[in-house]
Amino acid sequence: MKEDGCIMMTNPKRLKRDDALAILNDFKGMNWKQSYLEKMISTLGLFVGYQGNPVFKELASARLIPRTPAQPPKSIGRDQLKTLSEGAEKLTGWHGDVARFLVAIFPSTGARPSELRMARYEDLDIMNWTLHIRHPKGEGRYALPRDVPILEEARKAVLRFLKAREERLAKAGIDTAEPLIPRVKIGKATYYTVPGFRRMQLSIEAASGVDFRWKDMRPIFIQRILDKDPSKLYEAAVLAGHMNPYTTLRYYATIRNDLAIERVQAMMSAPGFNSTQSKLIERKAPITGYA
Repeated sequence: MKEDGCIMMTNPKRLKRDDALAILNDFKGMNWKQSYLEKMISTLGLFVGYQGNPVFKELASARLIPRTPAQPPKSIGRDQLKTLSEGAEKLTGWHGDVARFLVAIFPSTGARPSELRMARYEDLDIMNWTLHIRHPKGEGRYALPRDVPILEEARKAVLRFLKAREERLAKAGIDTAEPLIPRVKIGKATYYTVPGFRRMQLSIEAASGVDFRWKDMRPIFIQRILDKDPSKLYEAAVLAGHMNPYTTLRYYATIRNDLAIERVQAMMSAPGFNSTQSKLIERKAPITGYA
C-alpha cells in the first residue's frame, strides 16, 4: 500500500488517521466475512495500540470502524420444542428418562448445560420450585452460585424424573447419589460427562428430526421473562448469571418490536399522560428560552 501511495508510512508508532482509514478501506475490499473483518481490524488495532498509537481507538470512538449489527439471538421456537419433547418420549429406559427431563428443565430454568450437568440432588427444591446453581460459569473468578426458578410447565416432568431416578438407583442397589442426574454404571452413580450430554442430544435429534444444542434452550427462559415484562431485564440477567444486563439483551433475548409498540401506545394513551394538558410556565408572556 505504501508503494502504491495509499499510505504514507508503515511504522505502527507513526501511523496517521488517513493511513488507518486507507487500511480499513483496503480490508473492506477483501470480501471477508464480517466476523473475520472485525477480527483483523481488532488485531491490527491492538498491535498499533501496543506501540503507543491510539489511532484505531480514535476511529472506533468516531464510529468509523465497521461493526456487525446485532443479530437476533439463536433460540428454539415453541413448535420445535414441542417436537423435541415428542422425540424424547420415544426414547426408552433411563436414557429416555434423562432426555425428557432435560428437554423440560433447560427452557424452564435458563441453566447452562454445565450448570445442570453438575447439579446435586440437594440443589433441587420442589417445595419452593427452585434450582441452586452450585457451579456457575466463571466459578471462582467472577461468578457466584445463584438460585433459579423452575417454571410451572416443567414441574410435572421434574416429579416424573425424580420417580424414575429413585427406581433407577434402587435397581442398581444404590441408596443415595450426589448427582441430580446420576450416570449409573457398575453399582456407582457419577456425574454425566460432556460427551455423555452430547450423546443424549444426538439421540433426541435422531428421534425428533430437530437439530439443536442444549444452549439453544437457554434463551427461551430469558425471552419468556422479557415478553411478559421488558422492565424485568435486570432480573432476567441475574437469573441468567450475567454481570451486565446488556449481555443478556444482545446474546440471549430481545425486546420484541411488536410488544414495544403495544406497550408504548398503551402508556401514551393512559389517562393523565398527555403532556399537552399541562404547561411548563403558567404565564402569558412569551417564552424567552429559559425555563
